[in-house]
Amino acid sequence: MGNPAWSIEQKSIVQALIDIGRDDFHIEDKTGVPRSTLRRWRVNLKKYGQIDAPIKANGRPLLLTDEALDVRR
Repeated sequence: MGNPAWSIEQKSIVQALIDIGRDDFHIEDKTGVPRSTLRRWRVNLKKYGQIDAPIKANGRPLLLTDEALDVRR
């Protein structure tokens, strides 16, 4: 089925169902969001307070920090 991009509306419905204590089987049945995605979203809610994890910056930093310079020495 691939990796669908879930709409903000779908995510808010899922978050509301999680908040009222519905289990993953019920949420999957009502919304069509797979349980594996629901588990990840539950972890994100616990860790970050939102369904989406924060975006990580990729690649090396633009400037070397003192810590990075110490590692190179």
